[in-house]
Amino acid sequence: MPTVYRKVKTKRLALKGMAVCNFHGGRSTGPKTEAGKARQRAAVLKTGDYTKEVMEEKARSVQVLAGLGDAMYVLNMITMSRTRGRKPKGYVPLIAVEDVAKFALDNPLHSSRASAEHQEK
Repeated sequence: MPTVYRKVKTKRLALKGMAVCNFHGGRSTGPKTEAGKARQRAAVLKTGDYTKEVMEEKARSVQVLAGLGDAMYVLNMITMSRTRGRKPKGYVPLIAVEDVAKFALDNPLHSSRASAEHQEK
């Protein structure tokens, strides 16, 4: 006879201060040793899309794109309004042409390192 699965796993009471019983992870406190913690990190890492470095790079890219949108608006290159919604962390709105010039000089896409790499290709 096949097993019937229900929403309630057991009728056991949850442990004190926990949401589940001891059969379903109530006594688990996670890995304690460095080796155990490393095994746990390796087990949950599947693609590397959500590592700290990748997330910081994505945030920086979104910040640069928001700055480019502001620069286009300030320089009258687009007629629509600025992008609405949540802005990335560290976002500083560009309001004047001087802000756009500073943004263009600080942008890593226009640094001497980027132009040197472009000349090598």
